[in-house]
Amino acid sequence: MNLYNPKCKICRSGHADKVNQMLIEGRPYSEIIAKLEKHIPGLSKANITNHKRHFPVVPEAVKEFQKQLEEGKRKVIDDLEFLEKVKAKADALLDITSDPSDLQKITAAAVQAMKLKYEISGDVNNPVKELLEVLYAEDEEAG
Repeated sequence: MNLYNPKCKICRSGHADKVNQMLIEGRPYSEIIAKLEKHIPGLSKANITNHKRHFPVVPEAVKEFQKQLEEGKRKVIDDLEFLEKVKAKADALLDITSDPSDLQKITAAAVQAMKLKYEISGDVNNPVKELLEVLYAEDEEAG
């Protein structure tokens, strides 16, 4: 089966790889059209249906992609849970120590755990900067 068809609007567009990837990912036609209409003017559901006739989306490929996506999601969740445990342990240690050196190390570990957690989760409202500002403000007031 020929994957390129010169009569196919998508194949001629130079963006067939993007369409193919989105089809493999199981994206709805409306999403494919919305994301690529600037690159493929007049792209329609009929164009995608015609393209699929010579680009068969193998169900096994879709299943494998979804499996990898699920595994990645589980790993991110595991990482976030681990970092939350690190932060909780650091908080507990801060409550029981008064040694300045220990406090500094524990605080650094907690800040690093928080920073990694927010980087992994993609949260743009990263509280680490605010936390550091509070900590340094307390240091300046004490000093």
